[in-house]
Amino acid sequence: ASSSLLRRVPASTRVFLPHIPGLPYSDVVHAAARLRDIGLRPVPHVAARRWTSADEARDALSSLAAVTRGGVDLDVLLIGGEEVPQRVVASMPTDRGAASTAGPAFNSALDFINSGMLAEYGVRSVGMAAHPQGISGVAPGVLAQALADKASALARQGIQAEAVTQFCFDARAVKQLAGSLPELGLERLSVGVPGPTPSKQLAKFCQLCKVPPPPAGIEDPHQQLMDALSEACTPRSGGRGDQAKAQDAGRTAVWDALGCALHIFPFGGLERTVLWLERYSAHFQEAPKHAKGTSS
Repeated sequence: ASSSLLRRVPASTRVFLPHIPGLPYSDVVHAAARLRDIGLRPVPHVAARRWTSADEARDALSSLAAVTRGGVDLDVLLIGGEEVPQRVVASMPTDRGAASTAGPAFNSALDFINSGMLAEYGVRSVGMAAHPQGISGVAPGVLAQALADKASALARQGIQAEAVTQFCFDARAVKQLAGSLPELGLERLSVGVPGPTPSKQLAKFCQLCKVPPPPAGIEDPHQQLMDALSEACTPRSGGRGDQAKAQDAGRTAVWDALGCALHIFPFGGLERTVLWLERYSAHFQEAPKHAKGTSS
């Protein structure tokens, strides 16, 4: 993306940076430095199972800390990540200059947290993937326990944990997930919202990410989701009884306590997404007071 386009994104907005399999992590570091230079907050992805050695992971975190004020402002999104197939690992370049033939150094995101590397390099906040609509073949209780275990491990190291959801089109599922997070030890939530995307392209991303597509017949699914989220977490006005007001208070308490933010997936391109953000800035201002736009 051009610097002129990125400069239209509000200052201090978090921008999530994926680590694409097959590319060296130095690409992520360079992108983080560029974002930092223009006043944005990079949030690089760290995929636990993608490291073939502990030294490789340390090199990456050390480089990230160097471009984020010595780690003071270093936030990451930690995922398990799929292990890169051996034939790919053997041919891909590493930041140490040689091809690698080793297997994964860490078996899971929790394994990576327990290594102590995140605290060692000054990471202050870690986002963890959450799935409002679940994952096929995985029991909801297993997913909840995994989040709780990671949040607990991070807390013991003095690192703030945050749930960052996969994009979806079910506001009720998002609300249900939000309500469960405080009991799991999580204090922040970023809700995944797809930006404006042509329908055929959006369908491809849904299939790729194994996300149920939006209901048929919805002309603007990303805006429909925004409206539904606002409905789920914003009190209604007007003369109503104490019981209705109490329901509104309960409905917003979790969102306010969590400090909800938006995690926008720019599937339709960054320019289209920025235009949409500018056009609907008033809408965001009417959303919960903590709902600050984020991008990935």
